[in-house]
Amino acid sequence: MAYSKLAQSYHSLGFDDKAEQASLRAVTLSDSLPTQEKYLIAANHNVIMNDTSAAISAYEKLALGNPNDAEAQFTLAGLYEQVSNYNSQQL
Repeated sequence: MAYSKLAQSYHSLGFDDKAEQASLRAVTLSDSLPTQEKYLIAANHNVIMNDTSAAISAYEKLALGNPNDAEAQFTLAGLYEQVSNYNSQQL
């Protein structure tokens, strides 16, 4: 999870190359993690790689597994907004 959070920080600061490297490292190391953490790392990775449809898919899985996760719901709503998909499933 640490590499994923580091990647998010780099991404927020505009260091896209470093963000991609840290995110890829997080994905590589996520094999032995619990399913929900894998989904979160995959979702963050897809956001960093600008793959919005894959990010939406990963956040949907994350939200289904933990419907009380407000951060996942909020991020998913933001991704729906990016692709102008206002009619998607209710959050």
